[in-house]
Amino acid sequence: MASIKFDRVFILALVLFAGVCTAQYDEDDTELTEAHLIARKTIAEKVSVSGENATVTIQIFNAGSSAAHGVSLKDTTFPSTYYDLVEGAFSAAWAKIGAGSNVSHTFVVKPKNAGMMMSGPAVVTYRPSDDSDEEQAMLSTSIIGRPVLSMVQKYVSLALQLGRYISLGVLKTQGDWTVFGGVGAVLFILFGTNSSILRYNEWRKERMSKSATDELLKDEKCAVATGSEVIMSDQLVTYKTVGQEHHVAADGVMDARGQKYVNAANH
Repeated sequence: MASIKFDRVFILALVLFAGVCTAQYDEDDTELTEAHLIARKTIAEKVSVSGENATVTIQIFNAGSSAAHGVSLKDTTFPSTYYDLVEGAFSAAWAKIGAGSNVSHTFVVKPKNAGMMMSGPAVVTYRPSDDSDEEQAMLSTSIIGRPVLSMVQKYVSLALQLGRYISLGVLKTQGDWTVFGGVGAVLFILFGTNSSILRYNEWRKERMSKSATDELLKDEKCAVATGSEVIMSDQLVTYKTVGQEHHVAADGVMDARGQKYVNAANH
């Protein structure tokens, strides 16, 4: 008996479920015989910039099985406080939009300030059939949180795009370039300092050599004063006295007796 009761309950549940599905199908079928509009709002430019044009397009699609009549569009989401209307209008109207067809409306605005673009949905009203007096309304998609760049940010963005191309995709963001610039600056300072030290040492060596040579030639007790012959080169000073020949390195000075060298740094 329990099994028979369960079967009856199960069959009754199936009948009720079939009735609900049939009613829902009939309702959906009725809706499909009328117009059903869908609207989408987009901006043509990839990047929005303050003071430059932004081309707004609103497309309306009829996904229903009959024409929509008395279609009107109105967009009030670009207030004059933040946008200038450059071309077109914020409203439009069509006598009808056929089933499976679509129309579009375009206007151009110019953002006054950098920041975020907060454009809500446009409103579309229409009659779902020719003999219908009831007007339906629907909303388009929105444009929320779209960045509006300043002119400086625009050029920075273009520079980053160029840098990404030059670096083969390694340096992509401003942070990457900041790190790269910091490392480059450190390397430049290190190599620049090393080069400066080398140049200073070379200059100091040349100055010492010149000072030593001048000191030798000015020494009253040197071989010149005694009528000896002096021969100079870049690295060596040679003077000859009677029966002797003396060599003095260009960076050292021999005393009057020719017995020792004195480093020029000690003079």
